[in-house]
Amino acid sequence: MEGKLEGFDPAKHKMLEDKKSWVNKETYNFLLSEYLPKKVESQEVKNQYNEFVDRIVAANPDLSSQQAYDKIQELEEKYSPKFFGTIYNENLVFERERLSQLEELNLATEEEKQTLEQLKLDFARITAEIAEATGDNPEKIKKNLDTILTNYKNIARDLFEAKEIMVGNPIVEGFEETQDVHIPNDSIREFLKNTFTPQALREAEIGRIEKDDKYLIMTTSRMDAQRNELKTRGLVVEFSGNMLLAENREKYLQAEMFLEEVDDPSQLKHTFKIRSSSGESYDFANILVRSFDFSKPEDFDYLTTAGLESEEDQMRAYILGTIAHEITHRYETYQIRLQIQSRIFEEYKQILEEEIAPQLRPKFVSDYVFKHFEIYKSNEEILSNEDLSETVRLYTTNPGYLKNNYPRRFSFIEKNFPFIKAGGVIEAVKGIKK
Repeated sequence: MEGKLEGFDPAKHKMLEDKKSWVNKETYNFLLSEYLPKKVESQEVKNQYNEFVDRIVAANPDLSSQQAYDKIQELEEKYSPKFFGTIYNENLVFERERLSQLEELNLATEEEKQTLEQLKLDFARITAEIAEATGDNPEKIKKNLDTILTNYKNIARDLFEAKEIMVGNPIVEGFEETQDVHIPNDSIREFLKNTFTPQALREAEIGRIEKDDKYLIMTTSRMDAQRNELKTRGLVVEFSGNMLLAENREKYLQAEMFLEEVDDPSQLKHTFKIRSSSGESYDFANILVRSFDFSKPEDFDYLTTAGLESEEDQMRAYILGTIAHEITHRYETYQIRLQIQSRIFEEYKQILEEEIAPQLRPKFVSDYVFKHFEIYKSNEEILSNEDLSETVRLYTTNPGYLKNNYPRRFSFIEKNFPFIKAGGVIEAVKGIKK
């Protein structure tokens, strides 16, 4: 023991001396906005548990102090939240679990009991509504509800959003406020409904599709020194993996000039710029769409031959195609691979090796994938996944172009991804104009 605590009574709190209680171990204050836990003063937490034991014994005279501690540990294992020593992202699930713990300890007030009862009713109602809409197993729904409501990435902020997400309607935000070409958020939602089936969107487990004007920068695994220098200069922050995030245009240009080793923005090729990300390859995730600044539709022949009247419409098609690209990445997750048999991903790798359009580019379906190969030095798995996602971009944007230049890829999507509508991007863009 680290010395006696103030007010410590050996007879009353013997279990603090036996070193078997978990409250005698190191405790952590885990801030959900950061990756690493921070230690807190263990003695402070022990004092809090001492006082809590007294409250429990007072409310439950049949319990000894040791039994009260045992009950604490039992409830923390059953409901997850710790009573002291940890900071949680407070949400509906946390509140339901916290109040359930207090109720079982006979410490909940009448008002807290009423709140808990209402929460249980709300969760049961939403679970039943999702089950009716999707046919999914209620136990699976309950688990997923808790997951997306407690996720640190703010997948769902309330039960209404959770229900929308789980029936296949991702939350769409930010496309009306962006500095890029304007697309109504409702038009994005219509595009999703018309281009992907509800079941396909559910299985992709997309929580939110959000747009902002920040700049995403892709580096390689061999660029640790450059990444550290950019962070030291305050130009970027870590985003995910080898990706960095610049908050504004000025910081982005300085970071890109440093990485491309040029002195003037006019010399930039924007080698390291990407436009979006689709989260981890497991569990629910958000698709984050960043700035499209410096994008030129005339650089993409599939856009200029898609029958769109203006450069503004071509940019809308480019943004919607990017969303289709990111949704396709969600089908790489382990859950989906069990349903879309892994053999078809192997089949696609074979097509990638054999189908080449010499008049366009070596091997890959788009310059973006070629950039992954030539600059980012991505491995075979990433190259295959990026090429597949770009193929879906073309399939939804200009299916005629894809069929004429890459007929095997076109047939592959048509056969194995029947839940994706050919030409869905162009239909959506024309719908926006109407």
